[in-house]
Amino acid sequence: MTALNETVAALRTNMTELRSEPISVSFAEGLRQTVQDPRLSALMSVELSIDLPENVGFNTVQSTHILSILSEALTNAARHGRPSAVKVNVFSENGCFVLCVRDDGMGFRPNHAYASGYGLRNMRDRARLLGGVLQIESDSGQGSSVTLSVPWEAR
Repeated sequence: MTALNETVAALRTNMTELRSEPISVSFAEGLRQTVQDPRLSALMSVELSIDLPENVGFNTVQSTHILSILSEALTNAARHGRPSAVKVNVFSENGCFVLCVRDDGMGFRPNHAYASGYGLRNMRDRARLLGGVLQIESDSGQGSSVTLSVPWEAR
């Protein structure tokens, strides 16, 4: 019964995460607020670098998806990787918006069964909704990297 209750609780949490409220601040401020979450900063150092052209942006729905992917990547790093440091880089490259979250934690094998959880699935679904691609790279003991690439024309 305990396993069933835990499964139901996990499903409810993931369903709630999919129904994220639209953000009410600028995209850059949303990025800053996400990486400065005290629940995360108490567990690891998070560094943010933003290098985007001034004249680009996202609508509210797109911003919400991107910030949810960032939040999930940071939460996964803290929960599973136990890193001391995480670097979040946001930039434009080859006609794409790129969000890269890289940690120095324990890493994992992306093809293992536990790597197909709801959090990773939600991030992939959000990337698809954005018209982008989510790439996850990791190996045991080597940290992890989550990279979202969205063509600017997909906006």
